[in-house]
Amino acid sequence: MPTKDLLEAHYFGQSTGVYSPDFPISPLIPFNYTGTPPNNTMVSNGTKLVVLPFNTSVELIMQDTSILGAESHPLHLHGFNFFVVGQGFGNFDPKKDPGKFQSCRPLLKGILWECPLEAGLLYVF
Repeated sequence: MPTKDLLEAHYFGQSTGVYSPDFPISPLIPFNYTGTPPNNTMVSNGTKLVVLPFNTSVELIMQDTSILGAESHPLHLHGFNFFVVGQGFGNFDPKKDPGKFQSCRPLLKGILWECPLEAGLLYVF
């Protein structure tokens, strides 16, 4: 658990020992997230993040999994509202799914409620 606020550590150049800026952009070991999970999902402990320039827009895929069993649960980004431009069942497919995005008047939300084994695409500003 961090002992110092992450944004404060970054702002004052004191991030050593607080976090590491090497959070993976894509899953290290992709698998069928909505099917039978692998025996080892390569979970590790640590505080990792991606440092973004100020005022950056982010495309974020929230993929529910079956690792601990299928369940519905809310997903929330503290301090942010976001546009939900896509949502559906199964694994997100970066080649097929972008054509289904709702880019005209997407929903602005503070919480995304995902049904079991569902994926949602958010734009965070």
